[in-house]
Amino acid sequence: MYLQYSGLSTCQKIKKDGTTGDFSPAQFVSLYTNGAVWVIYGALAQDMTVLIPNSTAVLAGLYYTSVFASYHKESMMKWYVGSAAILAGTGYAATLPNAIDIVGISGCTMAVILLSSPLAVMGKVIKDKSTAALPFGASLAGFLNATSWTAYGSLVAMDPYIYAPNGLGMCACAVQLGLFAVYGFPKATPAAAEAAPVEADAAESEAKPEEEKVEESKSK
Repeated sequence: MYLQYSGLSTCQKIKKDGTTGDFSPAQFVSLYTNGAVWVIYGALAQDMTVLIPNSTAVLAGLYYTSVFASYHKESMMKWYVGSAAILAGTGYAATLPNAIDIVGISGCTMAVILLSSPLAVMGKVIKDKSTAALPFGASLAGFLNATSWTAYGSLVAMDPYIYAPNGLGMCACAVQLGLFAVYGFPKATPAAAEAAPVEADAAESEAKPEEEKVEESKSK
């Protein structure tokens, strides 16, 4: 669940800045697409532990995507078409005799894409030597999420379609967290840095009349 809520901080920043900046839509589109694939898999496997949390992931992903699209200057059509194609293919596969294997493989692929999605900006992070474009919350949540699903898949469900992709995703998230270890957390934006002196000047100018009034009263 933490993975699903981790996008809130990114959306709040997007709303505050009025732009998506260097953030990629991959993490949001893949969240609802991945969730939908695993909902189908959970239904086929009759595993409510898989079905229920992924149902909420679909709703969270759709909300985050709508917020992102509202502030994104470029067209989102290619992302929507790609997601629709994956879901249509998975829906069709669910009607086949070996549905659980096909959907399981599709779910494996989507899980790795979801957990690796923040790495879409890895090149920029290394080039700029800054993690400003990499959401820490999503990276941490992805690592914890992948770790828990790897444990569940290997120790409880004993399902390679669950533990294999999440094991790979755990490694991908570890790389993302490693970038924060190397480059640290992003510094305050120039706008925020400039705002502080302005606020200080405003407070100082407001304080001057008060000081003048005190001096006048003393002179009287």
